[in-house]
Amino acid sequence: MKKLFSLSIFTFVCCMFLTTTPVTAETSKNPDVFINGNKVNFDDVSATILNGRTMIPVRKVSKVLANAKVDYKKGNIKIHHGWNLISMNVGNKKVLKNGKSLMMDVEPRILKNRTMVPLRFISEAFDAKVSWNGQTNVVSINNETTIPVLMYHHFSNTISDGNTTIKPSEFREHLQTLKSKGYTTITVDELINNQRGTGILPENPILITMDDGYSSNYEYAFPILKELEMKATIFVVTEEMGKKTYYNPHFSWEQAKEMQVSGFVDIQSHTNDSHYKVGNRALLSSAINGEDTYQYEERIRKDLSKSKDLIEKHLGKESLALAYPYGSYSATTKKVAKEVGFEAAFTVKKGHVYKDSPQYELDRINIPHGLSGNEVIQLIERYAY
Repeated sequence: MKKLFSLSIFTFVCCMFLTTTPVTAETSKNPDVFINGNKVNFDDVSATILNGRTMIPVRKVSKVLANAKVDYKKGNIKIHHGWNLISMNVGNKKVLKNGKSLMMDVEPRILKNRTMVPLRFISEAFDAKVSWNGQTNVVSINNETTIPVLMYHHFSNTISDGNTTIKPSEFREHLQTLKSKGYTTITVDELINNQRGTGILPENPILITMDDGYSSNYEYAFPILKELEMKATIFVVTEEMGKKTYYNPHFSWEQAKEMQVSGFVDIQSHTNDSHYKVGNRALLSSAINGEDTYQYEERIRKDLSKSKDLIEKHLGKESLALAYPYGSYSATTKKVAKEVGFEAAFTVKKGHVYKDSPQYELDRINIPHGLSGNEVIQLIERYAY
C-alpha cells in the first residue's frame, strides 16, 4: 500500500556502497517530519538542511512503512515495488523509474553513518506528496491515497430538512467547485477494484454518494452529473423502488437502469426493507421483538441477500457495497454483510477512506443545505485525518 516502503533496503545498500565524504549539517533548526499525519521520532539523525536542501534519513522513514524487493550489484540498486522498478547508481544523481529518467537535486549523502536522500527525490520517485511549512518548520510526507466520500440524500427547491435536503443549484455548485479544484469523481465499484489491487484510481479521487434512491436523484442530480460528466453512487432501498413512501417518492428500476447504463451513476444497496426503526432500534443493527441471536442474523441475511439479488436481476450488475441505514451497524451486521458478498460498507461517521480503512466501516461526510462549494472543500479538508 505504501509507495515509499522500498526505501528501507535502499538505505542499507547506500550505506554499504556510498563513498561520499561525510558532511556536516547546517546550524539552522532541523524540521519536524510527519508521515501520513504521524510525527516521526528520529533516533539520532533527523531531517537536515544540507547546502540549502532538505535531506531526510531514508532508513528511519522507511521503518514507518513496509519492505520491498531490492537487487544490487556493483553499485547498481534496483528497487521493485508493485508495478514499479526504480534503478540508481551509488554517487549518481540520475534515477530511472520504469525506464524514465529522474534527477535528484543532489546525490545521496552520509551524515553520522546515515544515508540522507533529498526530499524532492521522495516526491518524484515514489509519488508521495511532500510539503514544507516554513512558519512551523514542518515537513509533511503523504503517500496514502485519501478518498473523501460525500453523502447526499434528497434534492428540492423547497427545503424541509436542511440536513438531508439541498437545492439542485447547490449540488451543481458543489460539483463545479470540486472539478475546478482538481477532484475526479469515482464510483464505489472503482474504489473496490482499487482496494482489491485490480484497478488504479485517478489523481485526487472523490466519491459522491446518495442514500435512499429518491426520485429527485433522477430528476435533478442525474442531469447535472451528465452535464458535468461526473459520477455518483446511489444506495437504494430495493423494496421501495418506484414507490411513494411517507417521505419522498423513489425512482423506478427502469430509471435506475437508465442511470446505471449511462456510466455516470452506480447503483448499490441500502438494504431491501430495513430502513426503519422499531422504537429506537434500527432494524439492521439490532435484534427486535424478542429475537434471539440466530433469528436476528437470519433476518438481516435474508434482507441483504434479497437486496443484492434484486439489483443483479434488474440492472445486470453485482452489488458489492452497502450503506447502513442511519449509519447504524453491529458486529453481526458486518459479519453477515461479508458473508452475503458485500465487499464494502459505509457509515455516516465523518472522515475519508484510506487504503487501510476498515472494510465494513467506511466514513462519509454529510453535505447539508446552505454550504457553498468552497465550504464543501473546507469540510473535506477538515476531516482529512
